[in-house]
Amino acid sequence: MTVLRGPAILIAILIVTACLLLPFALQSPLSDGEVWIFQSIREMQVSSGLIPTLNERPFAGQNPLQVLLFSLVPSGELITLRLVLVVLGCLFTAAVCLFALRVYGGRTALFSSLITMTSLGFIMTHSGLQPQVLPGTLCVLAVLIFSLAYLGKAKPWWYVVAHILAGMASITGGWIMLGCYLGFIVLLILLDLAPVRFLNIHPIPGILILAGTVGSFLLLYRLAGGSHFLSEIFSFGQETGFLSRTALLFIALLPWLPLLVPAWIYLEKDIDTKTWHDLLPIKTAFFVSVVAVLFSSRFDPVRALLILPFAGLLVGFWLANGLRQQKPGKIMPISLAVSGSFLFLGTLAAGFFSRISAGSLHAVDGALAVVVLSLGIVFFFLMRSKRHLEALILGCVTVFILYWSLPILEDPLRDVAKQSYLQEISLKAPLLVYSDDLVMRGYLGSAGVRPFIISRETLPIGGSTYLAVSTENLENLLDTLGTFSDAILVSSLRGERTYALIRLDPLSSL
Repeated sequence: MTVLRGPAILIAILIVTACLLLPFALQSPLSDGEVWIFQSIREMQVSSGLIPTLNERPFAGQNPLQVLLFSLVPSGELITLRLVLVVLGCLFTAAVCLFALRVYGGRTALFSSLITMTSLGFIMTHSGLQPQVLPGTLCVLAVLIFSLAYLGKAKPWWYVVAHILAGMASITGGWIMLGCYLGFIVLLILLDLAPVRFLNIHPIPGILILAGTVGSFLLLYRLAGGSHFLSEIFSFGQETGFLSRTALLFIALLPWLPLLVPAWIYLEKDIDTKTWHDLLPIKTAFFVSVVAVLFSSRFDPVRALLILPFAGLLVGFWLANGLRQQKPGKIMPISLAVSGSFLFLGTLAAGFFSRISAGSLHAVDGALAVVVLSLGIVFFFLMRSKRHLEALILGCVTVFILYWSLPILEDPLRDVAKQSYLQEISLKAPLLVYSDDLVMRGYLGSAGVRPFIISRETLPIGGSTYLAVSTENLENLLDTLGTFSDAILVSSLRGERTYALIRLDPLSSL
């Protein structure tokens, strides 16, 4: 029975992960974050080129290999592409489970996998068509495999496999993936006070693999796209401030972020030397990934995926071992209560109260609110009874219930209204769209329209033109357009963003 325990845990984790991710993979409407990447994949399937296009025009801001690899998926249907993300999600949690099984045991594997898959960051990154998940998964696999070899749980030739995966993560995910991997290796060996181990990790093959992979990739796209295209190929993402990156990281680790506090305290005080050494790679990877995400000026929310498995392993090890070896004290119940508050009260505040204020609450919403409140009451009753482990499991179950209910709460008429409105917009001519407005470009491309693509600094001259936009602040955009033209709002629709059609007439003084 002991021999079958590990495979049984792994199979259970794979099944649970697939069940968690399937609801959104099977829903039909395209979200704003998916439409432009899906349209680019479709265009790449037709053109069979190396440079991704949108509205048959090359565009920056996305790694070309991500689009290219997803364009190779048979059929190319939206559901098929989303199922690729489900497979990557299963691979992600399976890697966490296998690592924990090999190093820490079955209980840690079970808890670590559950904490990882029920974190908000994991659900957000795998709930739609986001090819950026691929390099994040490859980088995590590289770090975990390297750690297994470093701890003596795998043969030395697995170092080479880790180097290959890191090279693949670098050319599909940019400098941050390469920096995380190299920073992890250097810091791990320095913290272990074993510089001689630099000679044991196959450094020469590693350097050749990483340099050859990255160099070949850069040379290929230098020839295919030119220096301008190459300048952003390894540093894509949105420019954000430090506070914004901190907030996104905070959200990604919810609802279990507070549990890191008692877990870290336990891992610093109540473990022996061997356990400390076994945990060193995970603690190092967690630290490096946090630093890399927080101090990278260009931030892609999917990069928070780098932190989740290591946070899950730290919390999972504490849950599997620390709860049995130490008294709960005050920190543990307080941390779990805060996690429960984020889960139950945060769900009500973010979901149902916002629907009430918008006047769009339905009977299904009310029924789910009652279920969430009931589960919350049971959760805090278990906390009061000091049944902390049962409360944690109930929290994980609640995440599943909430996630499966989200497609039910979606209003099908909203997507119909959006598609009808965008189809109406596409009939206008001449129709302009901003080059960096990828959402509107994606919708217009899916409607078969070829708009005129302009930069935001372009000044339309001559007769009247129409500008199709998707924006988060329509009033500011109209004010800006009004400085060089008579900007008249023809129509607008509020969805995930505000979609609008604006007529631009020359100023009388021009």
